[in-house]
Amino acid sequence: MDKEDCTQAIIEMESSGIGESLSDALISYLRIDPTPLVVTRNNRIIWINDALEDLLAIGIEEVYDQEISEIVIDELPPVKLRAHEGAGTAFHNTGREIGVHVQATPVSEQIAITKITPMLFDRSESEMALYRERLWVLANQIKIGVFYSEVGARIQFANDAMAQIYESPVETLLGTGWIDQIPPHQRERVEKAILETLSGQSSTVEVKITTLADQTKDVLFTLSPIISNDSKFGFAATAEDITERLQKEQEMEMAALYDTLTALPNRISLNHHFHELNHALEEKKIENIAAIFCDLNKFKTVNDTYGHNAGDSVLISFANNLLRTLTTKLTTYRYGGDEFVALGHNLSKEQIQEITDKLRIQTTTEITFGVHQIKINASFGYHIVTSPETSLAELIAEADGAMYQEKRETKATRGGN
Repeated sequence: MDKEDCTQAIIEMESSGIGESLSDALISYLRIDPTPLVVTRNNRIIWINDALEDLLAIGIEEVYDQEISEIVIDELPPVKLRAHEGAGTAFHNTGREIGVHVQATPVSEQIAITKITPMLFDRSESEMALYRERLWVLANQIKIGVFYSEVGARIQFANDAMAQIYESPVETLLGTGWIDQIPPHQRERVEKAILETLSGQSSTVEVKITTLADQTKDVLFTLSPIISNDSKFGFAATAEDITERLQKEQEMEMAALYDTLTALPNRISLNHHFHELNHALEEKKIENIAAIFCDLNKFKTVNDTYGHNAGDSVLISFANNLLRTLTTKLTTYRYGGDEFVALGHNLSKEQIQEITDKLRIQTTTEITFGVHQIKINASFGYHIVTSPETSLAELIAEADGAMYQEKRETKATRGGN
């Protein structure tokens, strides 16, 4: 419905009886009246004023000749030729429900004017000012950031905790200042969350911010939609500094998945990696899975002779040598005690043999512990599987068997343990 149709609706409204009660001047006044109004004929909408368009984000062309119940439902049924009022629910164009006070006044047999007042408007300005002041005082006692926007992304209030998170005066955060300190590559995620919230959906987003002190922090924003005094959509939000929490979670993950002595991934990580490779093998995305198993020769003698601190130094040195020697196709794990595993895929027997020979040479060395020189050498064995039916335990057992075969051969030719 265009402007000419709207004008025609008003003329129709006047010619239907309401014109006897309302002059052109009064109709013009009602159009700009801040109170949302709708005029109906036989409960069908024929005119709405600007305030109602703003409240519900609708135009007359969208609701003309529809039942009034399409935009508002009140708890009291209309009584013909008698005014009635009561609580009701209005429907925003986004589908959001708005609590309202409904007052319907008939002006003829067919025509009625209905005033639709958001419940928020029932409070006086002084009451609302006091209410806001109390909320602000409460917000400043909360240990997490609190801020809100009455319209769009520009915020009108931020509490002290929000300023502490940003390490910035509150004044620099108002408007869009709180967004400006979010790195550009992450800002898009925040803007998306804002749009979702302004459409009536609560949202959360976790991003990194850069404070005025040039510190990087992980912040969790939680946004909820609100309707401001002028019936526009804004949001209320919290900001929580989760930097320490994420660090602790990472530390817990490291403790669960990595060996604390050598910093190598542990047996749990090995399990995860094997299952990923086994799934890829089943999907025929890789050709095989290869494992190298090794342990240190005469490690018990090192512990018994020089003590466990010396043994720890040997393990650390050996782990570092493994990392320096192995290719990127293999990941090294501490399997337990003095045992280590390297796991990879798409390696031929010739390649894995070449890597094993190189490891044997590169990890044969000495370390200095106090006044002592401790020799380090290890035994290695490998195995390759092409079937996803093989378990990790079976793969390790085959590689372990190959390693002990090497130990027996070494003992037979050189003697020793």
